[in-house]
Amino acid sequence: MNKVEIKAIQSAVKHGFTFKNDSFFTNWSQGNRTINALVKKGYLEVKVNEYGKEYTPTAAALDFIKYGLTIEEVKSIE
Repeated sequence: MNKVEIKAIQSAVKHGFTFKNDSFFTNWSQGNRTINALVKKGYLEVKVNEYGKEYTPTAAALDFIKYGLTIEEVKSIE
């Protein structure tokens, strides 16, 4: 996991959501790639509302921030 993905997870957990045009992304395409990768990995989920899409953290994202556990580490423990 790279530092931009970690920053996106931290932002999602802190604020309860994140989006593809957040200020820590250098451009929209970087945000698009990062958010899509985190959704595929299971750290974010898509919520659609009247304003568009927002990406909320999953339980795996909370575990990553609180305990430093990645999804792969949790699967190996089980």
